[in-house]
Amino acid sequence: MTAMSDPDEAVLPGFITESEVLPPSKNLGVRLLALLIGLGLLVGVSAAGGITVFAAVMSFFVRLAQAF
Repeated sequence: MTAMSDPDEAVLPGFITESEVLPPSKNLGVRLLALLIGLGLLVGVSAAGGITVFAAVMSFFVRLAQAF
């Protein structure tokens, strides 16, 4: 095991610390921006699909009610 690079990480025998496995994060701002854009697109597509389904169902019930 190598020396501790982060003083907050506990040293336990037989365990590998996170800093030994993962490289330091780079371009964190770009990754967060991409995550926010992706979530925005997901929510937008979900909302558009929900509105479309709602409009189709309401249209069906309106036509059904007019038939009687």
